[in-house]
Amino acid sequence: MAKTVTEYSSAGLMLVLALFLSQGIAKGSFDCRTLLGLLNPCQPFFLSQTLEPSIDCCIGAQALASIVESSEENMRSSCKCLKKVGKKHPVPGPIVMQLFSSCNIHINMTIDPNFNCSKL
Repeated sequence: MAKTVTEYSSAGLMLVLALFLSQGIAKGSFDCRTLLGLLNPCQPFFLSQTLEPSIDCCIGAQALASIVESSEENMRSSCKCLKKVGKKHPVPGPIVMQLFSSCNIHINMTIDPNFNCSKL
């Protein structure tokens, strides 16, 4: 029987999270390079070269969401990183919202380029 996207995504997410937890990233040593690495598979989607995010994109985005929500420090760091990168390479809000919807991501973080990250 063929595996569904959700099954692949869940298995991939667990593998990525296990790797990050073993390296201590989810405990507070999260940096912008890690964030960009997780979202790298999403570039074609962000650039509107594909209509839907790939499985690898969803796995990375889901892992990022889990890491971000694991601590306030990770949330602040990711907020600052996304603002910095977003100034150079903006991703339209509807694309971000579609990523969240397509990849089943629910994150408690304001997505606004004018948001003050220190308020997190």
